[in-house]
Amino acid sequence: MRHRILTLLVATAALGAGLNADAGQFIMRSRSSADSDALRQKYGLTEVRSIPHSGSDDICVVTASTADDAQLKAAVLSDPLTLGFDDDRAVPLAESAPSSAALAQSTAAILEGFGGQPPVLYFGNAVPAGFVTQPALSLVRLQAAQAIATGAGVVAVIDTGVDPGHLALSGALIPGYDFVNGVDGIPTDWAEIQQSTAAILEQFGAQDSVAILNQSTAAILEQSTAAILESSQLPEAFGHGTMVASLVHLVAPTALIMPIKAFRADGSAELSDLVAAIYYAVDNGANVINMSFTLVAPSTALYDAIAYAANHQVLCVAAVGNGGVQSTDYPASWPGVVAVASTSMTDRRSTFSNWGSRVDISAPGEALIVAYPGNHYAAAWGTSFSTALVSGTAALIGQYRPGLSESSMLKILEEGADVPSCLGKARLDIYRALLEMFERM
Repeated sequence: MRHRILTLLVATAALGAGLNADAGQFIMRSRSSADSDALRQKYGLTEVRSIPHSGSDDICVVTASTADDAQLKAAVLSDPLTLGFDDDRAVPLAESAPSSAALAQSTAAILEGFGGQPPVLYFGNAVPAGFVTQPALSLVRLQAAQAIATGAGVVAVIDTGVDPGHLALSGALIPGYDFVNGVDGIPTDWAEIQQSTAAILEQFGAQDSVAILNQSTAAILEQSTAAILESSQLPEAFGHGTMVASLVHLVAPTALIMPIKAFRADGSAELSDLVAAIYYAVDNGANVINMSFTLVAPSTALYDAIAYAANHQVLCVAAVGNGGVQSTDYPASWPGVVAVASTSMTDRRSTFSNWGSRVDISAPGEALIVAYPGNHYAAAWGTSFSTALVSGTAALIGQYRPGLSESSMLKILEEGADVPSCLGKARLDIYRALLEMFERM
């Protein structure tokens, strides 16, 4: 007898926030390759790799021969040939799963109903009905919005990669780049998990069997399967990119998604890969960049990359963080970035969501139904997923108004949001945002 059991994944909202630097490794920016050569020779630096982009300046990752990083940084930064010299930090997973991500009675009803519904066609793809009729979409009035627009352009998703075989993403993916493994094409979520673990997830068949997952640990529905999954210890961030991409696609089904892998399945990354991913997205045709990651401390190199995106009319959308504090993490804190917080189905601030004056807009971020590798589905909590809804909305607006600046996009999103949230900024209303866009044309 086959069991139809929903995958419930309690996922972290932001994939970043680290302060641990790789000792002696830096991201260096200068006006030209000649200046870069001169700086390396002068300060005993060795180039590890370049960060290609279409600008005239030179950006590369270097290591230093000296043990005194602070003295070296001060000297290089004071040199007139230098435009930037930043620690290449390790960026680990920031927080554990939000404490409010509990299987409450209302959430259980959503998930129970999901499991018993037949699949439907959604823009040519067979998906569970509960994926496209989930309550959050009614709250933001997606169905009414899609009578006007279904999305255009390219949304780059900088994350852990995607499951390229997931039926929910069929036809939506275009090649990106895997900065973790240095591979062109569509980067996969599966790259860093053991083959036996992948087989466990895939063997259940599409959308129809096991496992409730809490981060890397399986909870109990079918005891034998749960035991197998527990022993496999899925990495903490496995599937995060698939989950985020599926929400972008759900909102803007005729836009294209460019997955860019900068995070490993355990949620770790190097800052230089995040920087390189932004330049790659801009130079390869992205119109919107979804950044469901955060850093607690600022980075000049990351700031410069986002400025590069803004100068090329590419919109950056970022999560404000999951600390539950009156603060916004980076890159959401910077001008030129749409900063997204999470709210509940009753338009209250999610207890895990950061908040404050820098928040631009909020969107539902609790118990969202998302695609999960192996043709499964999950329930996810976090500002990562609120961010994906806003990125998808930007692709809908971009169907009629491509190349909008961050300030113009914010005016449309804010003025088109009918319901104020407790965060001090409006909660996303996709339908009203599109109406506001037409009024401003």
